Parts: sequence; structure tokens; C-alpha cells
Amino acid sequence: MIIQNLYLASESTAPADWCYPGLYSYFSRLYYVIDGDACYKENGSTVRLKPNHLYLTPVEQEFDLYHDPAHPLVHTYAHVMTVPAVHTLVEIEVVKGTPLADAVALWRRHIFDQNKELQISTAQLVVSLIEAARRTAAPPSIAEQIKEYLNGLGANPFHMKDLSLALGYTREHLTRLFLSAFGVTPRQYFNARRMDLAVKKLQGGASIKEVALDLGFSSDHAFSKAFRAHFGLPPQKFLLSRSQNDIAPKA
Repeated sequence: MIIQNLYLASESTAPADWCYPGLYSYFSRLYYVIDGDACYKENGSTVRLKPNHLYLTPVEQEFDLYHDPAHPLVHTYAHVMTVPAVHTLVEIEVVKGTPLADAVALWRRHIFDQNKELQISTAQLVVSLIEAARRTAAPPSIAEQIKEYLNGLGANPFHMKDLSLALGYTREHLTRLFLSAFGVTPRQYFNARRMDLAVKKLQGGASIKEVALDLGFSSDHAFSKAFRAHFGLPPQKFLLSRSQNDIAPKA
């Protein structure tokens, strides 16, 4: 994994209003958690950010980040664009005495350095060791394999029979495992991702008819009905409410 660009890097205690609902970006957030009580939430599934752990957030996927102001997040962070891009949340424990721990210490030592090349090179070392740790880790669970399959569909249609054939388990077994791991069914997860993609297309200027066609809906009416069922508002009213509640980006 290569860092193609680094936009922001620092170490800080997050302010009381550190709360980001509906984050969606084309870069990943690289966090090393020092202290605090913070959470990552995606499609109803919540991950508590643990001290002495590294995290890489996914791109092109909506998620929430927030913390408890009474126990604020203290973290070293960088906003990075990587190749290949990160598509699922990465969580790695930093074990004392390992090369990864040494790399994190070096990264933190130079986090305020004015030399951007040095900032990038130390962050790159951390990211490279994260990738190495992931390659040697245990194989992903079946639920995680389902998630990777769904994330890879993009705007393509989803059928449980295809998932069943791809992973070699019955539909019922796959649904049960995914629901237990993430709190939603594969279909609900896929629909949520498809609606997030619809929002991005609409925000990019596409018409309702174009989005309905791109995402495989039978008609623009069918798309609008599904959109309202998911978000509680028709597409145009949802976009208007989103624009009125935009929050400026923070760390």
C-alpha cells in the first residue's frame, strides 16, 4: 500500500464537538489512538477505538465518528490517499517491541515536522507495516468475506444466490452470520451502500432518472420510493436538508 498524497497530519486532543455524522471521502484517516473513548459506526455496526491501536478508515463509504467529550480522544492522525484504496475499516494493535511500534514512535516524533516529505515517509512506513500485518493475520471471517463481496459490487445488482455460490454456504447460514456480526442482513447492508452511492451521484449533478438507471432500478419512481424508505425523505428534500446541515471538516 502506497501513500499517494498526505493532506493533513497532527497529534491532538479532540475538541468537545468532535462528531462527524455521515462522513464520505476519497481519502483515508490514519489514526493512532493514545487515549479517550471514541467510536466508528458504519451501517448500524459500531467499533470502539481502542488505545494503542491503529485505524485506517475506508474511502467512498459513509460512516460516523464521535467521542465522549468527558473522555476525549487523544490521537495522532493523518489524512492520506492510498493505492490501493482502503475499502473496509482496518484495525491493528500496536504491540510493544515490534517494528510497527517503532514505526509509530518514529511517525509521532516527526508529526509536527515542517518537512512534508519526512511526514509522508514516516507515515508510509506505518502504512506499509499495517499492510504486512494484515497479510500475515488470520483469514477473514465468513462475515467479513461477505462484507468484502458486497463492497466489491459497486453499482452492480446483488443476489443472495450469487453470494451463496461464491462463498459455498447456504443463504440462511450467510444471512445469520452477517446479521450476528454487523447487526444488519446482507441485503440491508447492500441497500445502504447503494443509497450512499445514490447520494454521491445526485450531489455530483446526476438526475434521478440517471441514478435510477445506473443503480439498476426499474424506474425513477422505484428508485425514489426506495430512497424515501431508506432516508425518510424524497431525494431532492434529502439533498436540501444535507446541504443545510453540512459540518466543516475537522481532524
